[in-house]
Amino acid sequence: MSKPSQKKPDPKNKKTEEEPEEIDDGPHIFTTISEQVKKNLIPQNKIEKANLIDYTICIIHPNLITKHKTCKEIIEKITSNNFNIFNFLQKQLSKQEIQNIYFKHTKATYFNDILTHMSTGPVAILVLTNKEEFFFDENNIKTYYKSPIERWKDMIGDKDPAIAKSEDEESLRAIYGTTIINNGFWGSDNASDAYRELSMFYLPLPCTPPVYNFDENLINIDTILKFLVPPKPDHTDLSGRLDMIGKYGPVCNHHVLDICICRKCRPNVKSILRKNGVLLKKNRDKVLTDEFIFKNKNVFCEECLNHFDNWSHIFGGIEGTHILTNEEIEFMMKDMNKNDLLEILIAEKGSSGKTILSKFDLNKPPNEIVYTKEHALKLISYLKTDYYDRYDFEELQNLINEDRRIRLNFWVSKMLHKPIESFPNPKLINFTGTEKEIKDIKNPHSKNFTILRNQPLKVQDKNELKVRNLVLQHPIILKDKLTEHEINVKVEKLLTRNIGQVTEPGEKIVGPDIKNNMLLLRNYDLEMIKSKQAKEDIKREKERLEMLKYQ
Repeated sequence: MSKPSQKKPDPKNKKTEEEPEEIDDGPHIFTTISEQVKKNLIPQNKIEKANLIDYTICIIHPNLITKHKTCKEIIEKITSNNFNIFNFLQKQLSKQEIQNIYFKHTKATYFNDILTHMSTGPVAILVLTNKEEFFFDENNIKTYYKSPIERWKDMIGDKDPAIAKSEDEESLRAIYGTTIINNGFWGSDNASDAYRELSMFYLPLPCTPPVYNFDENLINIDTILKFLVPPKPDHTDLSGRLDMIGKYGPVCNHHVLDICICRKCRPNVKSILRKNGVLLKKNRDKVLTDEFIFKNKNVFCEECLNHFDNWSHIFGGIEGTHILTNEEIEFMMKDMNKNDLLEILIAEKGSSGKTILSKFDLNKPPNEIVYTKEHALKLISYLKTDYYDRYDFEELQNLINEDRRIRLNFWVSKMLHKPIESFPNPKLINFTGTEKEIKDIKNPHSKNFTILRNQPLKVQDKNELKVRNLVLQHPIILKDKLTEHEINVKVEKLLTRNIGQVTEPGEKIVGPDIKNNMLLLRNYDLEMIKSKQAKEDIKREKERLEMLKYQ
């Protein structure tokens, strides 16, 4: 049998056989990276609360960007070497940006070659951070820290690929670089250079969320609202429940085994607690913390989970294991209001304070101090939160107690028909503090903190204000003889394009009078008023109207 004929290699395709063209077998690796790095970015309003981490800037040259498989290899080498790609940007560098990056080489004879090479196409800019903070040294059997700047410099090798090969054949410049100009990579020299290069491309500072710690003294808004507005409250005194947080808090997401957990779930929960070494002999052992509930969610049924999602509690008792019921909270609120009001009345009226207080129904406070959910949200919004939107309980307590002082003063002012301004702020009486103490007045964490307003908090209704054009009972345009006041009004109309006033919600603002009164204003040209001719016209109009007055 004859041998199958073999095709002779085409000399024109010799280069192609030696260096086969890369085939694009899917989306470019940088497209995938762009989607992944979005998960690393932290919202702008939380960057100050996050933990800053060390980083370096890596720039991959244009000649490598066009090779899909080469880019994949480089990215795999970077990520496998304990680097995390925190952020990524692909762009064509301008001449100025190249000069800013290579500013240390501007006086070098080869700088123009750098400009030419880096301008041939887009580059990839990577912000690299360490995946792990510390590294283990097997030889010395200890951990050590090495910044991403040092590690990236070690990984890419010397700027001359020939020297990089002799020092470390596995370095990136030894593998992908050809000359000093075309060495494939750039890396920041130090932390200040890394920050300058990061700012040059308007990239955010690399940071990570702080470790979440379960803490009774850190309370989020959901926990607060679950207590203020329970699913089926026996009363609607939100102001009183707010005061309970300030007086007897903190409110927390802890739950008691025998009260909050259904009978079906109790045996499973008890077995887990016993495995953790809890004997369940003390009442304190039966309090389930939010951390325990979070870690063992799969143990609870939907009914129990629903309870956790809708209820938060204030604990009392000797060991702090008793959940205050709605009846107890209501009684404590009334008793607290009665004692505090009596104290203010005695300070104002002496022994007759008890008699004055007995004449008022304490179950019906003034409407101005009956807070709603919106009032509570507005009050709490004054405070700062941590990264996880949790409020410091001490700050929350100070704020609520200060607001309560203002509300009680307002209540007494209504009882005595005395202006609220006559109730001085105790913290500001003869206050001669240092500069630091003066600043602490606005710091809720300080003992000197106080609220400077003397009125209860107000939440403006959307329909509270309406602006309409002024309506006069007798349109002055239609009258033959005008009074001096009406003459002045008409002249003012000539000088004003729009007249407005505040009306009550729901008041009708459409009528024939408004059309007649504003007819002159709509047709009068504002630019003419500004001119000298307009001023003369107004003067003549005023003289003519004065003449009409005496006809």
